[in-house]
Amino acid sequence: MKKDKAHYIAFLGIMVALLMVVFTLESVVFMGILHITPAFLALPLAVALCLYGDWKEEFVGGTIFGLCSFLLAVIFADLPFINPLVSVIPRVLVGVVAYWVYHFVSFIISKLLASREKKGKLPLSKKSNIMLRETIPAAIGGVFGAITNTVLVLLMLWAFGGDAFSAMFMAAIVLNSPIEMACCAVLVPIYVRTMKVALKRSDKLLFQDKEKNDCLNAVESAECK
Repeated sequence: MKKDKAHYIAFLGIMVALLMVVFTLESVVFMGILHITPAFLALPLAVALCLYGDWKEEFVGGTIFGLCSFLLAVIFADLPFINPLVSVIPRVLVGVVAYWVYHFVSFIISKLLASREKKGKLPLSKKSNIMLRETIPAAIGGVFGAITNTVLVLLMLWAFGGDAFSAMFMAAIVLNSPIEMACCAVLVPIYVRTMKVALKRSDKLLFQDKEKNDCLNAVESAECK
């Protein structure tokens, strides 16, 4: 079903608020304990937001994530990330990489499954189909999104971050990157699936409301005649 524009904007507003809340909580907790700002929950959410839509929306999640990172850097005086070249630009490309990896893996798996069916093998169960066609591509896309985030942020820190690069590099390689990749592999498929189900149900309710309004208008028109 084609997405209603107003409905999509409302959904996007909710996701922006949710991403900001999650990222803020992570920043408050980890800045106080480890003096770094990982995105164990926020990054998978941003990547998932890039994957659930079409190619025109592949920039959305990463851009929102980058803007949240920039805003929180200003609030918490996280000097290296106040530079948008460090906090925003790398995150815009996170969604692009994750989106195309996701669709490339989906394409390969679809070809393999089609070849399997041509050989006359029994069709897979619904759960196996979802696992192969949605869960695995989303997990791999999420991992590549996390790798892209780490590599590009470190490159920008190396170019513009000055003394912050060495400390950030060790923290990212030892702690942030492995955990973020693991979180993306596990959480991105869950987030994408949840978004699709939520939007499908919401679209169904909107369609039912439209039908009901059309029926009421038809009845009112008949009564007037």
